[in-house]
Amino acid sequence: MIDNNNNNNNNNNNNNNNNNKNNNNNKQQYKLSEPFNYENDYQYGLNDQFSFWNDVAKKYVHWDKEYENIYNSNNNEWFSGGLLNACYNALDKHIVNGGGEEIAFVHEIPSKQISTQITYKQLFDKVCKFSRSLKNLGIKKGDIVIIYMHNSIELIISALSCCRIGATHNIIFGGYTQKGLTDLLNIYSPTPTPTPTPTPTPTPTPTPNFNQSPKLIITSNYGLLNNDIYYFYKEIIESLINSNLNLKNIILFNRNDYNNNGNNKNNNNNNQNNNHNFNIFDWNDLVNGGDIEPLLEYELVESNHPIYVMNTSGTTSKPKAIVRETAGHIASLCYSVKNIFKLNKGDTYLSLSSIGWVSGHSTLLYGCLFSGCKSVFIEGPLNENDNDTEKVRMFWSLIEKYNVNVFPTTPHQMNLIKMVDPNGEIRFQFNLKHLKHVSIGSEKVYEKTINYLTNTLKLSIIIDYWQTESGFPMIYNSTENDLNLKNCSVDAIGKVAPGYNIKIVSKINNNNQTSVIENKENEKGEIVIKFPLPPGLCNCLFGDTNDRLLYKQHYLNEFEGYFRTKDIGYFDENKVWYFSSRSDDSISYGSVIVNSGVLENLILKIQNISESCVIGIDDEIHGQEIAAILVLENKNIDTISLKNEINNIVKTNLFTCINIKYIIIVKRLPKTRTGKRIKSLLTSIFNNKSYIIPPTLQDDIVIDELLIEYSKFKNSNDI
Repeated sequence: MIDNNNNNNNNNNNNNNNNNKNNNNNKQQYKLSEPFNYENDYQYGLNDQFSFWNDVAKKYVHWDKEYENIYNSNNNEWFSGGLLNACYNALDKHIVNGGGEEIAFVHEIPSKQISTQITYKQLFDKVCKFSRSLKNLGIKKGDIVIIYMHNSIELIISALSCCRIGATHNIIFGGYTQKGLTDLLNIYSPTPTPTPTPTPTPTPTPTPNFNQSPKLIITSNYGLLNNDIYYFYKEIIESLINSNLNLKNIILFNRNDYNNNGNNKNNNNNNQNNNHNFNIFDWNDLVNGGDIEPLLEYELVESNHPIYVMNTSGTTSKPKAIVRETAGHIASLCYSVKNIFKLNKGDTYLSLSSIGWVSGHSTLLYGCLFSGCKSVFIEGPLNENDNDTEKVRMFWSLIEKYNVNVFPTTPHQMNLIKMVDPNGEIRFQFNLKHLKHVSIGSEKVYEKTINYLTNTLKLSIIIDYWQTESGFPMIYNSTENDLNLKNCSVDAIGKVAPGYNIKIVSKINNNNQTSVIENKENEKGEIVIKFPLPPGLCNCLFGDTNDRLLYKQHYLNEFEGYFRTKDIGYFDENKVWYFSSRSDDSISYGSVIVNSGVLENLILKIQNISESCVIGIDDEIHGQEIAAILVLENKNIDTISLKNEINNIVKTNLFTCINIKYIIIVKRLPKTRTGKRIKSLLTSIFNNKSYIIPPTLQDDIVIDELLIEYSKFKNSNDI
C-alpha cells in the first residue's frame, strides 16, 4: 500500500497515485533478478520504485511486525507501521540460522603485530552483556549515546548494543582537534533558527526527538591514529568541559593490549582526574562485575527510528550531522552489498577506513553484518617505522593472509601505493587468488589510477559514487562490464544504481521567472535525486528546527522536487554518467567561467604529475588568475617547461584564451582523513585570506608547508 495524504504536494501525489494504479501490472512485468541482472533491476526500480523497494525489504530484512505502507509521501517515510531491530538483523538472525561460529570481525594492529578476532556468537554474547549494562545505567529507546573510541571490537559492541536497546549512537571519528570535537558536541546544543525559505517540496517529519541532548559517552583511554598515540578519554573530557552540554555519565574502556609509549597526538598526559564531577564507569567493571544477566531480548523500533547520527567529513568548517533511519538503511545496505559490492555470505572484506566514516558504518560495520560477511579492519599505521615500502608490503600481505574477497580504496590510497610500487613488483609477491573485486571511490577517480589497478590486480574494479547523505552507492561502474558499458571513457562513474531516480538539472530564466529543467544527454548540470528519495537516504539533520529549515536549505530549496548533491556531471547517449566537479568549483577568468575540475583532469594527463588542484588567485584585471597547485612524482622537473606543457594541453583541449598563470609545487595537498582535498583551505592561503582549519584535517604539518610555499609564491610574483 502507498499512502498519499499530502494535499500540499499535488504533483507528488499524482505521480504516486499513478504508480499505485500501475503497481499490479508492474509487479507482473518485473521482479528482483537472481542472479543479479543490472538492467532488469534498474528498470524495475525506475518504473515501479515502490514495488522494487517493497520486494527488497521483504527479501532482505527481518521484520518482527511487517509494515503497513510501503511509502508515505506526506513525510517521505518508507515502510511505515513496521517494527524491527537492527541488532537482530546483524547478529541474531545469523546465529539462529547456524552461522554463530563464523568470524564476524578481525581487528588488526599491524604496527604492534596484534590481531584479535571474534565470531558472530561471541560478539552476540558481548553485545547482550553490554546492552544490559547500558540499560542498568538508564539508557533506553530514543536516547542518544556518543561513541568516541579507537577502531576496535569494543566500538562495534557499543554501537550494536545501542541498536539492541533502541538507543541512537553517534560514532565520532577519532582525531579531531579539541575545538573541532567541541563544535561537534555543540551540535546537541540549542536549535538553530535559520531564515526560512518556503518550499513545497515534501520534508520528513520523524517522530523521534532529534533535538535532545546525549545521555552517555563511551570512550577509550587511548588508541592509534596514523603513527600517533591518541588519548580519546582526555580529549573528550576537555572538549566536553568546553562545550555547552551538561553530560556527566561516561563509560571508559581501559585497554591494555599494548604499551602506549610512543608519539603522542594530544600530549603524553593520559590524565583521568575527575575535577568536574563526571560519573566515570569502567567498561570491565560493568560487564564483569557481579552476576550481570545478558539482555537476550531486544527493543522493537519503528522503521524510521534513527539508528545513528553521523557527522559529514567536514571539508567545510562546520560538519553536518545527518540522521539515518533503521529500516531503509538495512534494506538499502543488504541490496547494495550483495549486488553492487558483490559480497556474498561468508566473504571477507578488508577496510582501511575508520569505522566513524560513512564507508565504515555502511559497509564495514552494518553492511557486512547484515549480509553475514567477515570484516577485517585496521587500527593505526600499516608499518611501525613509517616505511612506505613496508606499508605497501603489509597491505598486500593482509589481503593474502585473510583470503580477502573485496576491499575498498580511494584514489589517494592507490596513488600512494603507485608511487612506491609503480610496476606492481611488490604486489606480485603475494597470492591474491581469493580477491574478486576492488571498489574505489570517495573522490574523483582518474584514468591513471584505474589503469594502475587494472594492470596490477588483473580483476574487476568497481567505481562507486555516493555521499555520506546517501548511505549507499548512487552510481557505479564495473570494469567487468556487467553493466554493458560500451565505448565509454575509463573515468566514467558508471550507471545509476537500481532504486534511484537520478537526473541532471539546470535553472533557466524566462520573463524573470526561474524554473528547473532536466538536462538532456551530454548537457552538464547538477546531479540530483528526484523525489521520492530511496530508503536509507538522509531525511533530516540533527539539531534542525521542527520544520527542517536547515535540511531544506542544504538539500531541497535550490531545485524544487529534487535532492541536491552539489556535484556537477552529465550522462551520455548510453546513460553512462560522468562526474565533473563540485557545483561551486569554478573560477571567473575575465568573462569566462572556468571549471577547475576540467582543468585538473587535463593536467593529470601530463606525465609525472601525481595530484593537481586548480584554484583562482584574486586579480584586479581578470577577476581571478588561474593557479595550478601540483604534487609531482619526479621533483626534478623544470617548472617553466612544465607550465608551458600545461598551457599547451589546456589551449588545445579547451580555449586558446585560457592561461594558467601560476604553477605552485607543494609536497602534498591538504586533505581530510578520508582523503578528500580541502580546496577551500588552499584558496584562502594563496589568496592571503583568513582560514579555518577543518577539524578533520589529515595532518597539521601541511599548513606550515603551505604557508612556506605561499611565502615563496608571494615573493616571486610580487603579490
